[in-house]
Amino acid sequence: MTLETTVGREWFVERARFDLAAYGVLARGGDPADDPEAYQRAAHTDLLCSYLEAMERREVRRLIVEFPPQHGKSTHVSQLFPAWWLGKHPTGSVILSSYG
Repeated sequence: MTLETTVGREWFVERARFDLAAYGVLARGGDPADDPEAYQRAAHTDLLCSYLEAMERREVRRLIVEFPPQHGKSTHVSQLFPAWWLGKHPTGSVILSSYG
């Protein structure tokens, strides 16, 4: 049973408008026990989401993310955040670069 079905999809749809982690649940979905691609919330990803949300509100202008490998940096910064941001700012543009 996924978190989405436990709480209710409608809750996540409404929450995803301003909560990046809720958007992650909707976008990636699935059950972490069965699907390695399923979105998994953790304390460090919730903290990262709060900083990315602050960037969207322009409270944070620059952000360097340093986590160990396989801890969700690319998922959040390169995949979920740009899609979530463009959903909130449909006429905006995103430039994304990475090194590695």
